[in-house]
Amino acid sequence: MNNKTRNELISICKERKIKGYSSMKKAEIIQLLALEPSVTFEPSVTFEPSVTFEPSVTFEPSVTLDPSRVRLNVLSLFSGCGGLDWGFHKNDGFNVVKSYDSMKYAVDTYNLNFGKTTLISEKLDIIEILKPDFKLGFTPDIIIGGPPCQDFSIAGEKNIGDRANLSVSYIDIICKYKPLYFIMENVPTIRTIGKSIYDVIIQKLKDESYGLSIHVVYMPDYGIPQGRSRLIIIGEKDGLDGAFDSLLINTKTPVKNIRDYISNTGVDIGLNGKEHIYRHPRNYSRRGVFSIDELYPTVRGCLRKMPPTYEFHVGDTSNDRNTIVSPDWNMMAAIQTFPPSYKFYEKNNAIIIGNAVPPKMSEVLANIILTHYHSAKI
Repeated sequence: MNNKTRNELISICKERKIKGYSSMKKAEIIQLLALEPSVTFEPSVTFEPSVTFEPSVTFEPSVTLDPSRVRLNVLSLFSGCGGLDWGFHKNDGFNVVKSYDSMKYAVDTYNLNFGKTTLISEKLDIIEILKPDFKLGFTPDIIIGGPPCQDFSIAGEKNIGDRANLSVSYIDIICKYKPLYFIMENVPTIRTIGKSIYDVIIQKLKDESYGLSIHVVYMPDYGIPQGRSRLIIIGEKDGLDGAFDSLLINTKTPVKNIRDYISNTGVDIGLNGKEHIYRHPRNYSRRGVFSIDELYPTVRGCLRKMPPTYEFHVGDTSNDRNTIVSPDWNMMAAIQTFPPSYKFYEKNNAIIIGNAVPPKMSEVLANIILTHYHSAKI
């Protein structure tokens, strides 16, 4: 039995019509099957060491596991200004207990939005969490985070350095606390440019018996009006590979372009009647003007106004400066799908908005985690 996953053990319980396994950990299910390998538990049978099983009572080691009332405790790492955390704060099924990031103004922005009574986010190098004397103060049911991706990005220098090693540290923290679930967000090219790191990450997770669902997510498929793709890895302790595949596919709500997004949401992104947006190109061979009838490119942590000397390119959707708006961080936050109510300080915003996971994507991830969690309790 020890070599079987929790889901396989649950299937055996279902076949044998054994009740009471829904809230158990893997080791407890093994004990349950060992105690009565072939028949259903009867009221007269006592489960050692001290809890009596009855057909109508769910085994409860320490807390009530009624899916309608349980809140999963969340630890957020590399939390930035809170893009990935937004959906978990919004969803009543989760309790975001603590978040950490090394950037002070990202932490300040996070607490401006979520630190209503206590400061949830703290400035910390996550390496500190791996030290033996570090006291987290709670047991996380889920760990979420997007380790720095610049070393793996096609837009970066493609040098695997210390920031790349933080991805391994993130996985080491998951292995240390062994949460029921985790989410990791990164650029898709971690699997190519960062293959040596990616292979280490996957092996560590498999060694800890995590079932993995690995997807390159195209953000417009989930209602986010920018051509952004990100690798999402969702893991479940003792779970099955691909367990979240259908949930991710079935929750798609595609958006075709910026105009479509504005029409669907009613969000004012600050166009002021204009229908073209300037985005400073990474090099001068690329175009820099985009229509709202197409998707915006990936939001970056760089904002520059359209220079007076800009020479229009083939592909620019307008060459009339009066029809083109230079974006500010409010517009970029809206395209990232931060809600209009989200608060930002007056400086240092471009980089933290560009680095963020779109909050609309975080809502999707929170919902599918909770859907899976509830279905596992049935």
